[in-house]
Amino acid sequence: MMSPQEFKSWRSRLSLTQHEAAELLGISAGTIELYERGTRRDDGRPVTVPKHVELACSALSLALAAERNNVMLLTPEVRAQARHVMYLLSLPTSVAGGAAGKGKFYATWHASLQDEGLIPENEPSLLEQVFPLADQRKLRGLMYQAAADDGPTATLHPSIASKVRAALKRGDLGDAVFNSFKVVEEAVREAGGYSPADIGKDLMRKAFDPEKGKLTDSTQPKAEREARAHLFAGAIGAYKNPHSHRTVNLTAPREAEEQVLLASHLLGIVDTRRSKLSKKSGAGH
Repeated sequence: MMSPQEFKSWRSRLSLTQHEAAELLGISAGTIELYERGTRRDDGRPVTVPKHVELACSALSLALAAERNNVMLLTPEVRAQARHVMYLLSLPTSVAGGAAGKGKFYATWHASLQDEGLIPENEPSLLEQVFPLADQRKLRGLMYQAAADDGPTATLHPSIASKVRAALKRGDLGDAVFNSFKVVEEAVREAGGYSPADIGKDLMRKAFDPEKGKLTDSTQPKAEREARAHLFAGAIGAYKNPHSHRTVNLTAPREAEEQVLLASHLLGIVDTRRSKLSKKSGAGH
């Protein structure tokens, strides 16, 4: 959420008066003043910047930076997003369909867009335009490292955040995924009070058993409780167990990120169930 200071900083960065900002955003100058102060004058109630206004600020930042040829007009968030988009355009991709009507592999998304006629054939990629003399493969690696800090994994569960991000940056994708789901297994075992002998899919099914699992939510319909048990057991079976028994050659950074994000989501579920169990236990004393 955009804070009052961030909103004011955005307006100052673009050298806009309150009236100019109001006109561009389609709101009143009085509303601009409220957003920047953060509270109402009459009763002191807090005023928040709505999400749609925050998104409009980002769009104006990007549009005016391009119009004025001045990247300093970009907010930090827009710069991070632009860098991530440049990284995405540099990734290899397999596109179903394609210009020839068949599935085709492309070295970069940029090349696939060229093949579809959405980008002129002779137009260099964004990376080539910005860094014409750089080794494009090494540059993509560096951009991946930067994207890991600002991209989807920026909000990982705290129990895996630092260790997993470090593994992703090193390119140890298999380690990142295995360690994420290992923490999930440990969290389920600890939250349910199970023994070290309880492991893997069997532990998940026991903990989230629809009828008697310690971590199941009895207030939910049975079908949803069963689905939750399948979700945890399936995730451990698909993403932790294979790494435990053999070397898994995981080479796609995005695939690793998606699996790590799933582990982070599961850890959030365990936190919720642990909290409710703790409150229930406290109420019983």
